[in-house]
Amino acid sequence: MTQDNTPDRPTAPSKRGLVARVRNLLPFGTKRRSVDKQALSLPPMTRGMQAFSLIMFFLLGSGLTAFWIINPLQIPFMPQPMQMAAMEESAPAADAAPAAAYQCPMHPEVMESKPGECPICGMDLVKVDTPAGAGGGAQAHTEESAVYQCPMHPEVMESKPDECPICGMDLVKVDQVPAASTKKTASGEREILYWYAPMDPTYVRDGPGKSPMGMDLVPKYADENMASDEGVIRIDPVQVQNIGVVSVPARSADIARHSRTVGIVDYNTEKVAWVNTKFEGWVEKTYLNFVGQEVRIGDPLFEIYSPELVTTQEEYLRALEYRDSVAESGRREPLEQADSLLAASRQRLRYWDIDDVQVETLKRTRQIKRTLVVRSSIKGLVVKIMDGALEGMYIRPGMNLYQIADLSTVWVHADIYETDIPWIREGRQATVSFPNDPTRKYRGKVLFLYPEVSEKTRTLRVCIEVANPDGKLRPGMYADADVEGPLLKNTVVVPQSAVIRSGERNLVFLDLGEGRFASREVVLGVRGEGDDIQIRSGIAPGDLVVTQAQFMLDSEARIQEAIAKFMKRGTASAATDEAPMPAEHQH
Repeated sequence: MTQDNTPDRPTAPSKRGLVARVRNLLPFGTKRRSVDKQALSLPPMTRGMQAFSLIMFFLLGSGLTAFWIINPLQIPFMPQPMQMAAMEESAPAADAAPAAAYQCPMHPEVMESKPGECPICGMDLVKVDTPAGAGGGAQAHTEESAVYQCPMHPEVMESKPDECPICGMDLVKVDQVPAASTKKTASGEREILYWYAPMDPTYVRDGPGKSPMGMDLVPKYADENMASDEGVIRIDPVQVQNIGVVSVPARSADIARHSRTVGIVDYNTEKVAWVNTKFEGWVEKTYLNFVGQEVRIGDPLFEIYSPELVTTQEEYLRALEYRDSVAESGRREPLEQADSLLAASRQRLRYWDIDDVQVETLKRTRQIKRTLVVRSSIKGLVVKIMDGALEGMYIRPGMNLYQIADLSTVWVHADIYETDIPWIREGRQATVSFPNDPTRKYRGKVLFLYPEVSEKTRTLRVCIEVANPDGKLRPGMYADADVEGPLLKNTVVVPQSAVIRSGERNLVFLDLGEGRFASREVVLGVRGEGDDIQIRSGIAPGDLVVTQAQFMLDSEARIQEAIAKFMKRGTASAATDEAPMPAEHQH
């Protein structure tokens, strides 16, 4: 029997479907038919990679399909089945869902239907919900209640786009009170006109809610309408407390105008003296050698030799000897002549500033002194010395040697503004303080006013005399002066913080109680010490005046006045439209 040693040729695989082939490749698939296992077998690694790839492709396709159907990121694909179904289901309820709007927190008139930035201030718009059911009537509400207002002047309101007549800015569109909101409730409660934001009265809605700042809207009642009480504004008492309104009564008191200014300390010229001689001679010894040295009355200043003084001493001694000789004779008439001659000689020495002590010494000793001492007749400080070294100097009559100033009183030269000049008079009391000791106050009085007003500073200089008992005040020091004006008795005074100054007029707000406030124009008087100011006319003692938050009341008054004027104008316009046309125009 012949044996065929030819190796077995691999048998070609059977033609099977793709599914069968995949199943055969899977490790958990059914066993393949007995073909030739060695011919169809692949390495284990290759079969695993093929199986893994098929599984991953299957999972990836399933995930993409689910992502396309669900669309969790809201990517704008073509309409998806689930989204289309949700839209069909929610279509009947779309009218009842609240519509969302985006509004600027600082400019409520800026509203958009999608997120963005405010074109005025650049802030991000915040999302606000409009009341339910507003979708169908939003357009009608806007057409009926929207007005145009100036951003800088809220009192300027128009029913159509225009420009502000004050500043020329374009009016912006704001929502205003709808006509339907003025109806009374069936239960007879107070009629609510509209709801507004406490911090922004221009933010008005027809129902309760939240303002862009997160605060609850407050109602505006019909009995608070400005048209019923001209000049009076009404604010909810809760809102009055929230904005911090503080009121104090006007009182009757005495008040004086105070003129505060600055000045410079100077010498009291009435107590400044020059030391000189009435004769010629030579200074042989000085006792004052530097500026600032203190001098008392009678202190020696210098010793001087003068031939005229020596001659006068000789005349005095001869008159004295003649008088003694005549007195021994006992004759009356010659004695009177001798006494007169002696008195004349002594008076001559006094005229030359020789004091009585030196004259008595000359009378007692009967010896002529070569030099005599010149003594001070004033106390104070040495201000000036003619020469640093006076010893040996020849002096002539009238030559100034020393200047001595008494600092027991000083003058303060203060500058008064032109507006305060009518209130300053001679003899007015003044209070002066100094930076070296601001707690100490010096009392003084106005001595005189200088005749001219400074062309550069537009001020008038006044002189204030101030006592300086301890000598601490020195010329050239800087001073703060407060000059008191005339005292006005029994006048109406209020705190200065209660007055609103607009430049053309002055206003105060009166607290009438129960959330009612009224503005009054007043005429101001003098400003007193502290925070008081005189009211000449406009209010009476006992009236409650607002001292805090009056600027918010002023803004509220302007807004309510503008709203009232707009409502009156709208009512008049509606009445004109409803009126029948004249007969000649009817057909």
